[in-house]
Amino acid sequence: MNDTWKLSNYLFRWNMWKKGLMVWLGSLGLGLILMLFQAFPKPAGIDDSKHFPKAFLPYEAVVDGSIAPVVFLCGWLLLLMLIVKQASDFFYHSKGIYSILALPMKRTQIYIAFWLSAISMMLLYFLSWLLMMVVLYAPIMSHYTTVAAKEIFYVSPELTVQGLDASRTNGLFLAFRRSVFLSTWFPTSVWQMGVLLCSMFLILASVLYCGLHCGGKLRILVPIFGCYWGLRVLSGTWLSQNHADIIFLGEIALDLGIAILASILIVIQSLRSMKNSIEV
Repeated sequence: MNDTWKLSNYLFRWNMWKKGLMVWLGSLGLGLILMLFQAFPKPAGIDDSKHFPKAFLPYEAVVDGSIAPVVFLCGWLLLLMLIVKQASDFFYHSKGIYSILALPMKRTQIYIAFWLSAISMMLLYFLSWLLMMVVLYAPIMSHYTTVAAKEIFYVSPELTVQGLDASRTNGLFLAFRRSVFLSTWFPTSVWQMGVLLCSMFLILASVLYCGLHCGGKLRILVPIFGCYWGLRVLSGTWLSQNHADIIFLGEIALDLGIAILASILIVIQSLRSMKNSIEV
């Protein structure tokens, strides 16, 4: 087991210091900039009758209204591509495969090491984005509240309204429940967390299969299926918040069952391929 940890640490450092660090920091930086663009609404004056009061938007509207979710998804896909490329380089290049086969380890341990490295990259990516979303809540919403208090609303010639309190109680938790982006990728319920983990398991299993599978020209179809079905399950659980009927939940349960079964079959096939033979 110690050898497995050492190999996984090496693979993690290899990917992160090659291009993973650039993807990680680049996505965080771009996401931060896009969020800050949403953080400075302008107050309306008494003559600004066509103004939409953006300062009263909740945090979930600020997050979903930015392009930060798209940046998150692009960075996540780039990390998956790096995981595929690393595994493929080791098993389809002469120097890489010689190094792997020369290790005093079982093929199963090598497979687990690639898994641990991939999981570490995903955890680092998800946790850093989660931390950024939580940290930005207080300063952004504090500024929104200040700007909202400066809004001037013309009601009638005799009445104008100013100094409204736009502060919210428990706004961060509600944002994680209501936001499409936050509720999908950072769930707050045990059910949704389980679905997210199963979807990520299917996607990582498919991606590693593509990189480690020994031969087979159609192996690219496996990660396409894994990513499609994983995202299908994720989107279905988000929709289930507003469609709690039995038929719809049954469809979600069926999709989840297929995802779990497909994950197990892909892992078994990957282990068989590594144990039996490796075609260079």
